[in-house]
Amino acid sequence: SLSGIGEDFWAQLVIDVYQVNQSKGGEVTQVHQEELFENGDYTISSNNTEAVPNPAVSQDAMLTYCQNILVGTILLPKHITGASITETDTTYRIVFTASEEMTQAIFADICNTLYGDPDLLDTLASSCTPEIAECYLEINKQTGLPVNSGLLHRTVHSIQEISYLITYQTNQVYTFTQS
Repeated sequence: SLSGIGEDFWAQLVIDVYQVNQSKGGEVTQVHQEELFENGDYTISSNNTEAVPNPAVSQDAMLTYCQNILVGTILLPKHITGASITETDTTYRIVFTASEEMTQAIFADICNTLYGDPDLLDTLASSCTPEIAECYLEINKQTGLPVNSGLLHRTVHSIQEISYLITYQTNQVYTFTQS
């Protein structure tokens, strides 16, 4: 949520992350994080712990951070190799296929998040097969504003003749309110 300008700027982010490890019987790791920028002060809390201030986060930094999150699941035109569109009564859903370069960058980011090394699985694997790398944007027909966006990535790595599937999916929901 964002509102105000200048001294009235206010932002709140609530982020829920679920990691499912199918190789461990579907074990789920969940992280709930809340970030708040209010009255010129930034605080962050994870898993309902007490909010910790960080005076290094400025209003400009928070605004840029929020803007990047809003468009983080939308591909730039140079990374799109194909697109398809479907529609419902109220929305258009555009699915964009990512380029090979972008597919590799997405996977490197996933690998870095999971293992702290963007090249770990590529180094260990005898083969790597990207199955899917796409983003979607769903737009309200009446307003032209985004409703949802997201990213889906699946890659299979073969390491010592064992296949490892990594699936990464993120979804964002956009809600616009008038104040």
